Amino acid sequence: MEYQEIFEKVRDIVAEVIKIEQQEITFDFPLFQSEIYDERLYWSSNNYVSHVLHFKAEDSQYYFYKPVMVGETGGLNADVICGELIVNFEDIDFPDDIFLEFATVKVAVDYIHHKIN
Repeated sequence: MEYQEIFEKVRDIVAEVIKIEQQEITFDFPLFQSEIYDERLYWSSNNYVSHVLHFKAEDSQYYFYKPVMVGETGGLNADVICGELIVNFEDIDFPDDIFLEFATVKVAVDYIHHKIN
C-alpha cells in the first residue's frame, strides 16, 4: 500500500470519527496524547473516569496510560479511532501502547507504512 493511500485511509477514519471535513486533516494534525488514570477510580462508580492530577510514585501500580484525542478528556474518540485503525489495517499487529506514540497523523501514517512495507 502506498504512503498516500495510507494517509487517505487514516485521514478518512479521523475525519469520520470526530466529524470534521477531510481537508482539515493534514500530516501535522494532532492525534493522540496520553493521560494517566487511576484504575481504582476508573472502574468504580459506573465507569467514572478519573484523570490523575497528582501523580504519587508509591501508588504507581494503580496507574495506567490511555490515549485520548488532543484536547479531549475520557478518550471516547481515541478508542474508536484506535479500533478503526486495527480493523482497517488488519495485517498489522498493533502493540497496545503504540497508539500513545501517535502524536500526529504523520506519525501514525509513518508507522503503518513502515509495518506494511
